[in-house]
Amino acid sequence: MLFIVHFEVKPENRDKSFQRFEKGGDVPPGNEHIGVWFAVSQLEGWALVKSENAVALGKYMHAWTDLNVNTVTPLLEPKELEAVFEA
Repeated sequence: MLFIVHFEVKPENRDKSFQRFEKGGDVPPGNEHIGVWFAVSQLEGWALVKSENAVALGKYMHAWTDLNVNTVTPLLEPKELEAVFEA
């Protein structure tokens, strides 16, 4: 399943957060980091993540909660949304 993660970097953790990101971001098994985009301010951004299940995604998010505040939103692809309307 796809998820969009909006992350807010605490100003005091900016440098640590970017250092961790540069090292690969600690992506645990069961997750695929598809892409990431940063705001010009460098204090927030968005990551597109494919995850096998909620536990795998929870482990990924837990690895960042010491530095960032994360909001996770599950995404539906068009065919999945069609199935919602058919229900």
